[in-house]
Amino acid sequence: MKNLFILILFFYSSILTSQNAVFKADKQSLSRYAKNKKLYHKILQWEWVINGKHLKYGSEKVFIQPNSSKLDTILFRKNKQSTYDTIITNIAAANSYQFEFNSCCGNFNVKNKHSNKTTRANSLVQFKISGLNKDYKYLGIIGEAGIPILEANKEFNLYYKCTSAMNSNVSKVSLNIVDECDNIKDCVSLNCMFENNKVQIPTAKLEYRILTKLVEISFLPLDDIPLHINYDAIKNNIKIY
Repeated sequence: MKNLFILILFFYSSILTSQNAVFKADKQSLSRYAKNKKLYHKILQWEWVINGKHLKYGSEKVFIQPNSSKLDTILFRKNKQSTYDTIITNIAAANSYQFEFNSCCGNFNVKNKHSNKTTRANSLVQFKISGLNKDYKYLGIIGEAGIPILEANKEFNLYYKCTSAMNSNVSKVSLNIVDECDNIKDCVSLNCMFENNKVQIPTAKLEYRILTKLVEISFLPLDDIPLHINYDAIKNNIKIY
């Protein structure tokens, strides 16, 4: 009877894993930092809430049913005294994901355990503006890469490049109204600029002054499905999906 119970439990666990995305924060992965007790105990306080389910280093795995047609939220805080940061993602596939401490930036990465690579490899953002005002300059940004939005009702695809491999794979994504840089102190500096669909502009200006930040979110790309940011300039309305 005991062996039968173990067998049933094994099959149930296998079905649950195969049908769901699995998120884990392995406490053993922090063993290299154990000698630095102050840092170690700080990291152990980190907490994620994935679609309402809580995850910490050493806690049970979190199972989420994938749905490519909707966005998901991850809330993150470093201790109980701090407020949650909201991260947008899309859990679209039944993969296994590992939260790992990123010592270079004091943040975290999420690794897709199926591919054994950080999950940002082929992700992208698509910007689209309807009712574009030609008196304004619009700039889409992800990480440290930018793309000018030059035409109305057309998707401009910005691929996630131009950031250091040491950075977290959670990136800021924004759509902005910008102007030329008068004073470097008031400017945003990027590492590269693109035309549509991966065509880099080698001689582009990389410093801009942001006049209006139309939207800014934190984005964690888990799969190759693009994040869409559509802005209706006439209604001043943003749609993210």
